[in-house]
Amino acid sequence: MNNKLWNKLLSKGLRLKSTEAALLFLRILRLLEGDEDKGYFMLISFLSALSSRKPGLNELYGMCRAILRSRAKRLNLSFKGESLQAGRSGKSYIKTINVMTPASIIASAADGIVLKNVFTDWNNQGPLAFLREAGVNPNLDVKKAVKVAKRLRLLILASNVTFTWTSKLCEIGEKCGDVLDAAVKPLLISMAVAMNPFNARKAFRGAPALDAARIIAKLYRRMGYKRALVAVSTGPRGLTINCLSNVWSNAIFDVRGKRISRSILDSNDLDLPRARLSDIEAPQSPELAAKRILEVLSGVRRDGLSSFIMLNAAGILYASDKVKNIRDGLEACRQAVEEGRAIRKLMNLAKMSGGNASKIKFLLKNM
Repeated sequence: MNNKLWNKLLSKGLRLKSTEAALLFLRILRLLEGDEDKGYFMLISFLSALSSRKPGLNELYGMCRAILRSRAKRLNLSFKGESLQAGRSGKSYIKTINVMTPASIIASAADGIVLKNVFTDWNNQGPLAFLREAGVNPNLDVKKAVKVAKRLRLLILASNVTFTWTSKLCEIGEKCGDVLDAAVKPLLISMAVAMNPFNARKAFRGAPALDAARIIAKLYRRMGYKRALVAVSTGPRGLTINCLSNVWSNAIFDVRGKRISRSILDSNDLDLPRARLSDIEAPQSPELAAKRILEVLSGVRRDGLSSFIMLNAAGILYASDKVKNIRDGLEACRQAVEEGRAIRKLMNLAKMSGGNASKIKFLLKNM
């Protein structure tokens, strides 16, 4: 390790240049892949030092560059700049049902090109739990992943396929989650922007708080994204949900090239019924969560939960520049569900990924 850079990192009043942060953080990620114990110690030291004084934008940008350079494999995907990566970061006030995966499926069925990198974090395995219950295989080799994406205009890929160090990070988190949670914010922010093996130039990202949303938007701009929408739902007493919601109002940071604008969106403005927190909270059973999501995708469920998922699907379409506004996105997503395109998209994803589409059929029969 570069002692000079470590000393600068730990010194009060000094910040790393983006090139210095990139060099230091890339070495830590390489260590995670080879020497787990040393990599863990260096990672915690690095993140704790940043968190203690709040990281600068250049330092976070350097971390983003390091994450991109750490890709073990690259996907040769070209959609002429029209593909979008969807996801959310950090924690909500409550653990919500997995929203971004079904929202991505609906948006793709409504003519979007949606690519999703699924990270197994140590606190919430919702996305992978749903995929498992729905018979979708996210652990594709690169060639097959490219084929699926081009055929379906949809891809949901486990992060460890292209970023191998994330497997070690999850193992560390499972053992030492409390320690990692205390300093993890800079890591989650940089991962939100940079874990993009698809070279997508558009993004829809849920953020855990207003300050994080603002920083993520600035990083998307710095990374040269063509368009990015960063959303956080804000409630009373500083409570938040890390995506768009029809529970509280929403703050949206809209990145268009070099310009960032901020707006407020309320579900009442879209004629969407309000949901209660209990409507969108994740059930304890993965089977029950998968059943509820499939009810939304098949059009059987039309309530606060379905509106919650549809709102985020509309946000994805809007960030993709497929619709003029979120209201139009909602209409396009409703049509995709009502015409059966959303549930067929999921079944095709299960088949093409080498999964088991019969699981979906079984769950649909037992609704």
